[in-house]
Amino acid sequence: MSTHSATHHSSTSPSIGGVARDQAAPSNDKASLSEDALTRLDISRALREGFDDKSLAMFASETPGDEPWMARYFSRRNIAVAAGIVVLSIGGLVAFWMLNRGTGTPSGSGSLTITSEPSGSPVSIDGSSSGTTPLTIALNPGDHLVEVGAGAQARAQTLKINGGSNLMHVALAALPAAAPSTGGGLQIATEPAGARVWIDGEARGVSPLTISNVAAGEHAVVVRGASGDAINRTVSVRENAMASLFVSMHATPGVSSGWLAVRSPIPLQIVENGALVGSTETRRILLPAGPHELEFVNSALGYRAGRSVRITPGQDTAFDLTPPKGTLSINALPWAEVWIDGQRIGDTPIGNLSIAIGQHEVLFRHPELGEQRKSVIVGAQAPARIGVDLKTP
Repeated sequence: MSTHSATHHSSTSPSIGGVARDQAAPSNDKASLSEDALTRLDISRALREGFDDKSLAMFASETPGDEPWMARYFSRRNIAVAAGIVVLSIGGLVAFWMLNRGTGTPSGSGSLTITSEPSGSPVSIDGSSSGTTPLTIALNPGDHLVEVGAGAQARAQTLKINGGSNLMHVALAALPAAAPSTGGGLQIATEPAGARVWIDGEARGVSPLTISNVAAGEHAVVVRGASGDAINRTVSVRENAMASLFVSMHATPGVSSGWLAVRSPIPLQIVENGALVGSTETRRILLPAGPHELEFVNSALGYRAGRSVRITPGQDTAFDLTPPKGTLSINALPWAEVWIDGQRIGDTPIGNLSIAIGQHEVLFRHPELGEQRKSVIVGAQAPARIGVDLKTP
């Protein structure tokens, strides 16, 4: 006969995260904590005190091969964030493509549209021919030198391209219409005075006389003195110039008179003993044989020079006369490149430039303010000065 004795059992539950719990309440006691409640208590303690791989196995909801609930939570969040980034990136690329398609302009550059009046004018950009107006062209950002037109009409300007669309319109100055030809002039003097004069068969009066509006070219001149004998000469008249002819009524051509031909870069009157005997505008003039003290004069330029000349009967006496140089000072606001008679001289200011006396064409050019043209007369006596304000058209 076995004797059953009641034995009190005390057991210790497995630890979770190093925390032990006592299990003393009977299993049927409704007042005691349920197993699920104990499990939640153990999880709370583990989160406060830290847990290891062993404690993770205590979660009743986990089975071998399942991921912990926190790992599942963060993995799903990372996937959602990554998906959002991809969607935003694709949207940005699509928007960029939509904004740039069809513009014909490479990324990072700008476009320049050039028009002019009149159209069809040649365009040069940075020294290279680029076509004719109207013109649209892609350009890299930065400064570009744009020149529209050709010759005297050309206009140059430096443009700053910052990207996007840029417009440039140039109204080119119309070339001045050619002035109607008025020909030149002819002065005729005789020794002695009072001789009758015909030009190209038409009676024009008695010497001395000055005739204007004579057509440019060669003309036949006939002079008759008191004796009635005719002396025939040929004279050349140039456009907008005065030609001179002197005829000695006592001289016999080829025996006691000869020809004088003087070449000069400026027109000069030829004077002897205070009387006009000819001009360098005439290819040659007839003078009595023998010595002559001549003066060569241009009053407008303040030039006068004397020279001794001997005329040989029946022959030509020819020489070149080179007038002295004058001085010219040039300035511009704010500054300009300078060309004189088509030759580049330098940048302003330019002082005491040695230059031949006479009339000169001066071109002032600024890369942003355009260009201006001026005429200047340089004399022999005083320095000449010329200046422009390119900020004022």
